[in-house]
Amino acid sequence: MSKFEIDNGRLCFRFDTAEGLCCTGIYQKETGREWLTEPCVPFIFEICGKSYPADSFRIRKAELLEDKRDRALVFELYLEEWNINVRLSVSVREECLAFLIQAGADWPGTPREVYLQIPLFRHFPECGQWHLSANPRPKPDGSPALELHEEFPLPVCCIEPDTGHGIMMELPDYPEFTGTWNQNRNRQLLQITNREDFLHHNLLLRLQNKEAADVAEIHFSSVTEGYREAFFRYKAHIRKDMDFSMYEKEDLKWYRKALYHHLAFAYSEEIFHYDTQTFEVDRLLDAGEEFGGYDILVLWFVYPRLGVDARKQWDFCDDIPGGIEGINELCDKAHARGVRVMLPYNPWDAGDDESLTDTLDHIAGLVEKTRIDGIWFDTMDSVPKGCRERIESIRPGVICCLEVTPKVRRTVEEITGSWNQRFRMPEGHVLRYLFPEHAAPMTSRWRVAEKKDMLIRRAVFNGTGFAVWQDVFGAWLPFDKEQKAVLKKWKRILLANYDTYFGKDSMPLYPVLQEALYVNAFYNDSGEEEIYSVYNASESDVEGPLFRIYPAPADDTVLQIEELWEGNGGFSIQQEKIVSGTIEPEKIYILKIKRRKKV
Repeated sequence: MSKFEIDNGRLCFRFDTAEGLCCTGIYQKETGREWLTEPCVPFIFEICGKSYPADSFRIRKAELLEDKRDRALVFELYLEEWNINVRLSVSVREECLAFLIQAGADWPGTPREVYLQIPLFRHFPECGQWHLSANPRPKPDGSPALELHEEFPLPVCCIEPDTGHGIMMELPDYPEFTGTWNQNRNRQLLQITNREDFLHHNLLLRLQNKEAADVAEIHFSSVTEGYREAFFRYKAHIRKDMDFSMYEKEDLKWYRKALYHHLAFAYSEEIFHYDTQTFEVDRLLDAGEEFGGYDILVLWFVYPRLGVDARKQWDFCDDIPGGIEGINELCDKAHARGVRVMLPYNPWDAGDDESLTDTLDHIAGLVEKTRIDGIWFDTMDSVPKGCRERIESIRPGVICCLEVTPKVRRTVEEITGSWNQRFRMPEGHVLRYLFPEHAAPMTSRWRVAEKKDMLIRRAVFNGTGFAVWQDVFGAWLPFDKEQKAVLKKWKRILLANYDTYFGKDSMPLYPVLQEALYVNAFYNDSGEEEIYSVYNASESDVEGPLFRIYPAPADDTVLQIEELWEGNGGFSIQQEKIVSGTIEPEKIYILKIKRRKKV
């Protein structure tokens, strides 16, 4: 027998071994679509400048293995010239077919460099639109329109824009091996940002042992409803095994609606009165009403004084007027206005003589002696081991906020908030959409003038809160009157539509019908409302069809559309549930769609 095939009910791989191993088809059973334009070899090795396609390897074994639980096609191959063994297997795994290449070499002499190519991608239909893991949708300049996270690599997809039919490819990564020797080349494929580079990749392998080790693993699955389906399926995969119990703790839920933060330099005239030597909390909070009102006040009382002498950050609490009691008076005044207070922890101020236990003791002491509501971890993407548990044992409800985006999965699970310090458009961070419960207000301390406008647009575009920072340790970089008014308007809209913006099914880079458009989608868990933030990245108006609504409404449902940001009523929902209208250059529109039962 020379012909082999394997399927999972939705997707089918076909092979022929009559003249060497060849992949003759990747067939999408749901749509009747063949995704290989012509038969091709499943892999090519390159050694010393010479190519060795799969059909030049001798086939030692080709068989379908099957039992009550598993089914897999396995091909064992041998390249005599270099004593290289390769095993290719395609196995059925729930929603996908897992394509795995393993290789090992018993070199006749010294090891050589080996390069791997997977030519299957080059034989997908030309009409297919590629969404790369590192660049699912480029900006006009070609750079990614989404900030990514190495612990959560997005799938690679090839999708026909007109039909939404396509192939989704997940490349399992192994972050626990980052920084160590790792044979699997998936990470290299995940990091490619250019379509042509992806299709013509050349991956350096290190075949140093004769035992076959994994060199590439791709999970192929069928998509029939476009990139939207692929993103939500991937999102479900990664969330399935994660623990979100910290986000559900009743004593921490207040943090999720604390949308606007303010970092107050303790000795700025923004809050400190030099004649009376007092903190004027009410004056600061009154000024904050121009922004829409602060929910959290971060009091920065150490830097840039820190380092002038031998004192440590903990000693500077005593410099605050009134010392610890002065901090508590400030907390009481803020609490009376419904505003919470955080104090910073500076990891770079730990001396050689300070142990982890000392650090935890100091942080715990702050929580125990003061009435603060949280610790703001300066420069950090995680907290010291045992810190959160120590804080919780003293006073439940005190939160930990990271200054920067959490770096590892465990931190995302344990720490419920951070700051997103980016300002470019049209961009967002993938964690905002994978984990909408993680509070991440937008800020960028050094931006001025029109760059502040861009920062505000980024918050609106991504449906996030905001962190106001005007006195950057003595550099006064204020927001102007118009910017304050825009932020006040945005907070009102964000609060009024909180359950939609922070529903579980938000999505970045929603599929669009015109190239210049970028859309983020937010869905209410009730299924009755959704919001689309629409941005035109071009220099000209975009008119006509903008995007299609998914899922399509039931026959007994009426769609109602309203624009919330520009006050523009010129949007409509046409046949085939296509939203149409006019989007002006570099402007954001907020389109709210309600699904109502017909009367």
